[in-house]
Amino acid sequence: MPLHSLQSFADLLDELDIAFCLFDSQDVTRGWNRTFLRFFPEHDGKIFAGEHYRQNLRRFYSARLDASELDKVDLYVERGILRHQSQTRPFQFEHRGRVLKVVAQSIPDVGRARLWREVDSGTCYRTDPPQGDHGGWIEELPDGFSIEDAAGRLLQANSRFRGIYGLPAGAEVEGRTLEEIVTAAWRAQASRRHGPGEEAELIREWKRFAGAPYEIALPHGRWVRVIDERAGNGWIKSAHFDITVFKQQQASLIASERTARDREARLHAVIEQSPSGVMIVDRYGRILEANRLLASMLGTSAAILGGDTLFRYLHEDDLQPARRALEAIAAGEQATFEHEGRFRAVDGTFIWALSSMAPLQTPSIEGIAAIVQVQDIRARKRAEAERDQLLARLEYMAFHDALTGLANRARFDEALEDLDALDAPAGGDARAHAICLIDLDGFKQVNDVGGHGAGDALLAEVGRVLLAAEGRHVLPARLGGDEFGLLLGAEAVAEARAIIERILAGIDAVRIGRDGRVFSVKASAGMALFRPGSDVKQVLRDADAACYRAKRNGGGGVVMADPVPAAAQGGLPAR
Repeated sequence: MPLHSLQSFADLLDELDIAFCLFDSQDVTRGWNRTFLRFFPEHDGKIFAGEHYRQNLRRFYSARLDASELDKVDLYVERGILRHQSQTRPFQFEHRGRVLKVVAQSIPDVGRARLWREVDSGTCYRTDPPQGDHGGWIEELPDGFSIEDAAGRLLQANSRFRGIYGLPAGAEVEGRTLEEIVTAAWRAQASRRHGPGEEAELIREWKRFAGAPYEIALPHGRWVRVIDERAGNGWIKSAHFDITVFKQQQASLIASERTARDREARLHAVIEQSPSGVMIVDRYGRILEANRLLASMLGTSAAILGGDTLFRYLHEDDLQPARRALEAIAAGEQATFEHEGRFRAVDGTFIWALSSMAPLQTPSIEGIAAIVQVQDIRARKRAEAERDQLLARLEYMAFHDALTGLANRARFDEALEDLDALDAPAGGDARAHAICLIDLDGFKQVNDVGGHGAGDALLAEVGRVLLAAEGRHVLPARLGGDEFGLLLGAEAVAEARAIIERILAGIDAVRIGRDGRVFSVKASAGMALFRPGSDVKQVLRDADAACYRAKRNGGGGVVMADPVPAAAQGGLPAR
């Protein structure tokens, strides 16, 4: 990328309040923008083009660590470089009072860019307890799963979580932190691999970067891979995968690489007998050897794989990370590389796999090659997709009325809270929104004569009338019983009366037949205007009073609590 194009791109990101820093393929700094220096003032006047990312990280950690952690700067710097090189998921962390979300992306023939944006700390770190009991569905997950509050204390965990961390089946975990659980597991052993508290410190450091996967060592050679996801309310949902077998295989393969020529045959045996797919590639990605399991996974034979290239079997999104990792390993600049990505089978289908790459030197290979271990994770990906679908369904159910499909009172109240948070503009040119309450006239008689079946059928039809009015600037909701609400954004306020009258006419046209009878209702509506800075509860009371006046006037009409402006601008607050 030419320097003038790079500067234009950096200036454009400044306009969006997005920090930007670019590194070449060797992690050497190429450029940055003003927002980067605003988010990370420790670099102002010190960062320079040509410095390695290691120097950048050292300033970053020196600014954020207290005296008790400064002796771990080197460890944190190396972990930060590993995150930078292998990161594929966005994660967030707090720095100098800001909550920042960061993503890294490789750019072909340019290098690797990192971008940061500030997220709302007010919504990221709420500590409200989760609503409802999640125990049912999380118990069905195949891996460990936990929910923590914004302070990192466990709110819920499934049985698989307890099993992974060696806890009794009924052990209470609520209120404890993951650091406490792991530290307790190590303290229960007569001897330990780490010094006191080292696991807790490592976990604490990784959790500062929510979203970045990390691994935890447990007693008896067991390992756990953890992926955190911070929700908008500050809770942390974590998946815990037992990767003991994977780590054992990885360790076995790396150890085999160090054997002398007379033990090379044993290495090939380990590769062939491995329960995961394994290949050896040279520094250019050419496959020198592959086991039958990998060949079967890709729908071919080990003989055909030999002489082919690793890159031919990778999804295009995973090509650049793999090339960079192989180059770094061949140059002795990187010890390992781990990546979740897709392998392309011979029939064109894609297979999700967790791959691990490590350097390999044997007498029969010129220079440094790499051993690549491939673990099929399609079953886990399917489970994650099912979990995400379930969570989406639960979220939908929490904010929608089951009978009508409209937004429910919880969603309507949330939208009103968003309105209440709007500040009045300094110039006083307030953009009005409209709140409308609609009450059915004569609905009790439908229930009394036709029964609740007729009443529900009529409510469902009324819901369809309101759904037809739903749009970017119009939010209809069922508030309970035969009461409905309508929130109109500023763009819709000018035609608010017309919208409401169309809705009332649509309701008036609804007919429900039951046992030879035909049922219908009319509806009364009251509307009041909300302007930023006013009291939304008072506006709601005004709309309710207007609706009452409409009913008192005989029903079937709309009463406006305020005059409607001829034109307005703005938008309905998005959920």
